[in-house]
Amino acid sequence: MLVDCGLMPAAQQAFHKLLHPNDYSWSSLIQGYVECSRFSEAFDVYMFMRRNSIYPGKYASVALLKACARLKCIDRGQELYAEIVKMGSDDDLYACNSLLDMYAKSGCLEEAEELFGMMPVHDIVSWNCLISGYLEHGLHEEALLCLEKIQSEDLDPTPVTYVCGLKASSCMKAVARGQEIHAEIIKDGQEQNTFLCSAVIDMYAKSGSLEDAKDVFDELPTRDVVAWTSLISGHVEHGNFDEAFRCVERMLSDNVQPNDVTYLCILRACSSTLLIEKGLEAHADIVEEGFENLPLVGSTLVDMYSKCGSLVEARDVFDSLICRDVFAWSALINGYTEHGLLEEAMLCVEEMQLEGLSLDPIMFLCILKACGSKGAADKGRETHLQVIQEGYEYDLFVGNTLLDMYGKCGLLEDAHEVFQEMPVRDAISWNSLMASYSQHGHSQQAQNLWEQMHLEGVPLNVVSWNTIIQDKAGQGQNEEVLKLYAQMQEQGLVPDSVTLVGLLAASGASVDIKSGRRVHAQTCKHGHIVTDVVVHTALIDMYAKCGSMNDAQQVFDELPIKDLVGWSALSMGYARQGQFDQFFSVLGKMVQEGIHPDEYALQSVLTTCSHAGQVSKGEALLEYISREVGLDLTDKHHNCVVDLLGRAGQIDEATMLLANMPDGPSLVTWSMVLGACRNWGNEELALSPLGEIAIAAEDGSAPFILLSNIVT
Repeated sequence: MLVDCGLMPAAQQAFHKLLHPNDYSWSSLIQGYVECSRFSEAFDVYMFMRRNSIYPGKYASVALLKACARLKCIDRGQELYAEIVKMGSDDDLYACNSLLDMYAKSGCLEEAEELFGMMPVHDIVSWNCLISGYLEHGLHEEALLCLEKIQSEDLDPTPVTYVCGLKASSCMKAVARGQEIHAEIIKDGQEQNTFLCSAVIDMYAKSGSLEDAKDVFDELPTRDVVAWTSLISGHVEHGNFDEAFRCVERMLSDNVQPNDVTYLCILRACSSTLLIEKGLEAHADIVEEGFENLPLVGSTLVDMYSKCGSLVEARDVFDSLICRDVFAWSALINGYTEHGLLEEAMLCVEEMQLEGLSLDPIMFLCILKACGSKGAADKGRETHLQVIQEGYEYDLFVGNTLLDMYGKCGLLEDAHEVFQEMPVRDAISWNSLMASYSQHGHSQQAQNLWEQMHLEGVPLNVVSWNTIIQDKAGQGQNEEVLKLYAQMQEQGLVPDSVTLVGLLAASGASVDIKSGRRVHAQTCKHGHIVTDVVVHTALIDMYAKCGSMNDAQQVFDELPIKDLVGWSALSMGYARQGQFDQFFSVLGKMVQEGIHPDEYALQSVLTTCSHAGQVSKGEALLEYISREVGLDLTDKHHNCVVDLLGRAGQIDEATMLLANMPDGPSLVTWSMVLGACRNWGNEELALSPLGEIAIAAEDGSAPFILLSNIVT
């Protein structure tokens, strides 16, 4: 009775008072320890019995087999089963099921299947042991096949059977199979079982059938924390964060308190939405409930603060953790690398290694990506050495990230060496090296690699085609770009936004509106790209360069979001075509929308005015900038105006601007003034004190050459 009630200290005292404990007493004590997960004490009793020539009975041995299953201790479990065989109980279903459970839980699935096949009879517990083993080790299809065989043997599934089947269905995203199991649960009259219904909700939610999950949830007579958490988890997993937060509020209004798993879902939603305020509230509740010392909760808190950019708070939580496992370290290191704090990340790595922990491949990926983004070649090489020390240099993902890091740092020989040493390469490996060559101006090597991919039969994906298309576009080989696209289409590949932007740039650069229209048709054909702002902007730019401003305006009007890039593309198009009235109209509407042109867009327009000889328009733009936009003019803007006035022969006006330049006239500025003097034959101004100042102010040969050309 004491054992059945879980009162082990009292049971132990009562046992020690027995003068002659019998088999039943010994077995009860061992079973009690196993049921309370006090496995070491159960085995201590067993060893005491063996030392004193007391042999445990069948029930004690079976209980110890259960402990071996939980501990995944195969050798000891096989020894115990050998003793059961000696007792002549090897065909006992209870004993066989315990051994079967041990094999299945330990991942010895071949042994489990062999034992299952040898068993003279199977009950539903036997099947549950096998199904649970398959499920635990990722063999979801096998688990579902077992469920079908149970039905053929006319056995009645238990709630455990159904739950395993539902979990296997959700892991495989097999909604139809999950619906069949749900129908069987209803047929079995268990649709009001909260435990089973929570599993059904979880299956639908994880499979993306959130409406079905909600329907089951709404039919529940009572909704416990497990049911609520299953629904919340589904919303978080599929990005419905607002709905997840609403569910949490409804849950609290129903006086159901979140458990640790619920808080994990809430924290993940806060991480994804960067809602630090909600994260802080959740953290306070977690502390109040006493969950902060649970390892997974602690590491998820670190991850939430890191992703929200609150790295001081992330470090504070990390330092307060009782158990700092690999997940917590990974969350902190990832946070530092994501926010560009490479030094802090590397210090964490050193600290982690001092505590005897090793980096896993995911941590290496984060650090190497950060090294590539910051161009930190030395840190990248240092991390590469650590990768080799940990034995991950042949990991495909790590190898690809090393390739990318060296490429971004411009260390192409190192990248090539990593590529050559990779035992297995995928399309990403080839694309990464090819992109590195292209980005650093080694177009021939990129072309050679492209041809080698063809020769070796490497499957070419969209990224492969994009890389070579961008390389050709960068070289101005616009006809070649369009030919490559035709070949890509022949292979049945669907272009993505990167492909389309490259094609539109090539069409615009070659003023090939016919090809541009074909690409435009492709954007309409693939509906998922039509709403892409980047593609829309590229279309505006292409039509503008081809002189079709009506089309450019129409595309602009269809933009789902009109940002600075879209406005700039349209206004620049009008300026390039000399339609300055429309340009100023667009500029006015842009400012009314609260979007101001940046200095690069204005510089480009001023340059256009200069080359077109539109002095009045350039001056009007300057006045507009200072009066309406309030943008501070840079030296580059002043240079554009000096060039504009100089080209128009207004050299006196150009020289008057020099005094207004924030950093004073540069070599470029003086060269523009002297160039204008040469073009307009103004030898007097070139040789005036102004000319002497120009020569004295800059240490360069350009003014001397210009002066020489003027006076000779």
